[in-house]
Amino acid sequence: EFYVVGYTYYKNENYSQAISYFDAINLENNQFGQLSNYYLADCYLRTNDPASARIAFKNVSQMSYIPLMQEEAAFNYAKLTAETGIEREAIQALENIKEASPFYESSRDILADVLERSGDLNFVFSVFERQKNLNVKMKIIYQSKLVEAGHKSYLEKNWKSAVNYYDRSLRY
Repeated sequence: EFYVVGYTYYKNENYSQAISYFDAINLENNQFGQLSNYYLADCYLRTNDPASARIAFKNVSQMSYIPLMQEEAAFNYAKLTAETGIEREAIQALENIKEASPFYESSRDILADVLERSGDLNFVFSVFERQKNLNVKMKIIYQSKLVEAGHKSYLEKNWKSAVNYYDRSLRY
């Protein structure tokens, strides 16, 4: 009953009311719980509450009653995590998106953006090096980070390290 009333409010674009109904059943571990969390996440996005939407999408991604919804929610969770600046959690979530997923290419671009913003060069390199395939954007950012590390080593007069980073950057 809560789901039907919540969905009615949702379809009528009364998102605040829908939230209260979906929230009442979002902990159920069944198909209605997954659906409720999915619509709850969308309601939160539409009411400008991305932090709550992120949590709801995570809940959906952990339920396998509707696999495509689970997959989409995993991507949305990763994307919102990246947008909120939770770098390492975002990277982990983005790396968990399977190559066969329709969200895989988008996840690679978001992963590249997160890595580009990171100042922890050693961590960035470790993430890039464990990727099976780098798309063009990832290659450009990886190369840029290698050049950045080379320049930093050069300024520190660590010539051997600088040459190593510059040589590695030439691969891309």
